Amino acid sequence: MRNDLLAVDGTEEVHDLHVWCLSTRQFALSAHAVVTAEADRDRVLADMCHLLQSKFNIHHLTLQLERDSRREHEPEHY
Repeated sequence: MRNDLLAVDGTEEVHDLHVWCLSTRQFALSAHAVVTAEADRDRVLADMCHLLQSKFNIHHLTLQLERDSRREHEPEHY
């Protein structure tokens, strides 16, 4: 799943990725994604949502898009 999100054009990093069950057929997801400065953030968000819904059947999701990497300051999140 992380690799699929990283493959979305404009994405540099994915961290704090969490998936959990809401019921036997419903899943939820939250994640942070670092995007390039020139990326269209709305398109990146739409592409990620479409990917998660179509490939993984996850419809309850929260994606936080970020410009700057926090890897150096928060290594435990990677």
